[in-house]
Amino acid sequence: MLARRFVLLMDGAIVTALRERTPAPAAEARAVAAAMLGDGT
Repeated sequence: MLARRFVLLMDGAIVTALRERTPAPAAEARAVAAAMLGDGT
């Protein structure tokens, strides 16, 4: 289940990055992924 959430997160970040023409969604996705793992960074 967690792996599927990561895939959905990455897919969303890729689509958003392409649509907005900026790599910023990757950084946001990284922060969300860290929160999902309980890392907090």
